[in-house]
Amino acid sequence: MSYNNNQSFKATAPYRFVPLSKDIVSPHWADAVSHDIPFEDGVTGSIEVELTAHSDIFVSNGKQKEDVNEVLEFSNFDGKYFIPATSLKGMIRNVMEIISFGGMKRKVKNNKYPFAIRSISHPQYRNEVPQQSNDKVKICTGWLQKIGSEYKFKECLSGKIPLWNAKKASEEFQNFKQDDDKPYLFSPNLNGEYYGRIVKTGMMPGKKKEYVFFDEDVSNGESIFHLIKDFKNAYAYKNNESNVPEDAQKKFKGILEKLENGEQIPVWATRKNGIVQHFGLSTNYRLSSNIDIHGAIDNAQNDNSKPDLADTIFGYIIEKKQTQNSSEEESIMLKGRVNFSHAWGIVNTISPNSEKTVLLSTPSASYFPFYLQNKGTYLNSTAKASGWKRYPIRQHVKDYNAGNDPMKSIIKPLKEGVKFIFSINFHNLRKIELGALLSSLTLHNSEHLFHSIGMGKPLGMGKVKLGIKNLVFNNIQPNDSIKYMEMFECYMTTKSQTVNWISSKAMKEFFSMCEPQKDSMLEYMNMEGLGRTRNKPHQLQNYSQKESNLPVSLIDENKISSFQKWLKEDEEKLKFAGSLDVAIAKFKKDEENKLEAAFNQKKQELIGLIKANRVARKEAERLAREEQFKQQQQAKIAIVQSQSLEGFIGDKKTKKINDLKNLVEQYGSKKYECKRNELSTKFPEGYLTEKVDIEFIQQWLSNSYQSGGNSMKKQFTKPFGAKHPIFKEVIKWLGSKKAQQLYNQLNQS
Repeated sequence: MSYNNNQSFKATAPYRFVPLSKDIVSPHWADAVSHDIPFEDGVTGSIEVELTAHSDIFVSNGKQKEDVNEVLEFSNFDGKYFIPATSLKGMIRNVMEIISFGGMKRKVKNNKYPFAIRSISHPQYRNEVPQQSNDKVKICTGWLQKIGSEYKFKECLSGKIPLWNAKKASEEFQNFKQDDDKPYLFSPNLNGEYYGRIVKTGMMPGKKKEYVFFDEDVSNGESIFHLIKDFKNAYAYKNNESNVPEDAQKKFKGILEKLENGEQIPVWATRKNGIVQHFGLSTNYRLSSNIDIHGAIDNAQNDNSKPDLADTIFGYIIEKKQTQNSSEEESIMLKGRVNFSHAWGIVNTISPNSEKTVLLSTPSASYFPFYLQNKGTYLNSTAKASGWKRYPIRQHVKDYNAGNDPMKSIIKPLKEGVKFIFSINFHNLRKIELGALLSSLTLHNSEHLFHSIGMGKPLGMGKVKLGIKNLVFNNIQPNDSIKYMEMFECYMTTKSQTVNWISSKAMKEFFSMCEPQKDSMLEYMNMEGLGRTRNKPHQLQNYSQKESNLPVSLIDENKISSFQKWLKEDEEKLKFAGSLDVAIAKFKKDEENKLEAAFNQKKQELIGLIKANRVARKEAERLAREEQFKQQQQAKIAIVQSQSLEGFIGDKKTKKINDLKNLVEQYGSKKYECKRNELSTKFPEGYLTEKVDIEFIQQWLSNSYQSGGNSMKKQFTKPFGAKHPIFKEVIKWLGSKKAQQLYNQLNQS
């Protein structure tokens, strides 16, 4: 697909977003939820549900593929196909979170690393990293180096100079090698010549080194320690490692190792009013954002800390930061009051399909053109999250074959028409909560709307219909399920305040996506389209612009009025009624938790004490061994040091100077506990300082001189110096001054 102009271009993707409710609907009875104390209108029972596939369906068995050509199987046990309870629970919970205006923040994993932006033509990026310098902004290059604990930036004298604009002033350059880091002389169209190094940017195959960074700098280096964290975050790829080539990740790790080892690395930097704002590894470098995904959610929703309706039904865990009185993170937990079974396939409906080769992508919130509202980027601290990601239901499964793509998956789905049966057991649900659960299962009693589950949703797979086969209450007679959904709709319409819940913007988007439609805008874009949306402000169109049939409202003004009266009374009642019992139950639970925590703490202390004693005993044994070894070594050294050179040599053969050299070096090495080749460095004025050793050398030289023939005497009488065939060694042993004295004595005698 090619786009000739901006007017004809439209951003496309197989997914859309349901906008978040600015205010989270938090039930007024959330603090009164208990598994032990029933609500006055609490209901306990079970729901039997039939799931029917209206397209090919594939739910993986969870096995990680070891080979690109490995066929992934549908989830099964001993050949019996089933959909795991976790998949069903996740599907229904997500629907309830959307239709009950729930909070998103705690449902989205956040590794606390900001996203990195590199959208060369995007206005917000270009405002931060302009292509050319001006009166206020300067684009410069320089060397980044860690000196001690400081990070210094030394700006190059002339900035970046493209290689083809710098005249080669050194003949040596003709022998330049690709990985050579050697400085060469260049003339950067300035006065004089400067030494510079050639710097390569990018990871494109075949790309050569292309810029000259000059060694001369205009400053002694300025501290940019406060910018290092953002620099490392931008290139750490913590948020999107799966979408970044392994070579790029390895390259940055190598650069970071060089930096931490004190080596200089070339960087591009942006100055505003003379101050470095940020820097990176290329002309258009990766720029660390101002917020992470949780920050974008906070900008879109008020107070994400409150439990929503789905939290009170399905349970939740709220992680808290460390407190001053505890080194461990505290957490608030609520166990869910619903339990899903696996959905087991009805045998006579199952028909496995042939193998399909598909591309199954994963969500990536770093792609800001779609994941943020109002054409914002993560560089904007006020950017807002787009909302709940959903794959609209297609009329037909897209005919797609990934071929030999290395990211392909080979799956074996089940054919359309397969049926599964599962059950949901619920405990102590309020009638509004049961209505929310039934609305989530039936999409508010709509026959024309569908759920989606499993892999392949971008291609139209996993379109399913849920039907309630049986509704059983354990404590009261079952009423028409419609009544409970009516209560839920009245509740949500009341909380919506200005608009009817079904016709609200969020519900229009959601229910539109649940209606099968043939839509050419549900396609992944090619690289050209992705580049356009990243570099220029483009967003996905709202899906509800398509004609769609919303669920039929189950209530009227009379029902709403009656409900609102009841709701007001209920809110007043729950301020007091049951609160004492709940408080007592919570107090008991807290006390039990405190006792358990105290026991575990004491247990850990005892375990720690035992481990510490073991460590102390092992350390004492190690120190004793070290002391014994040290004493043995000292004894050996003492023996050597107490000996003279003559005693060390004994009756060993030393007629030649090389024989004597070998023994003298051995003696010195043991005497001073160092290597033989280190003696001259450590003792430049000689290492034979004892009188008895000097006399032994003097006597050996005298004997050698007197017993030697004329050729030997000629060697002794050669000019004294470092190249003398005999005294070049004697100088090392005794030092030049004493060696000269011996030389004079021998030649005078």
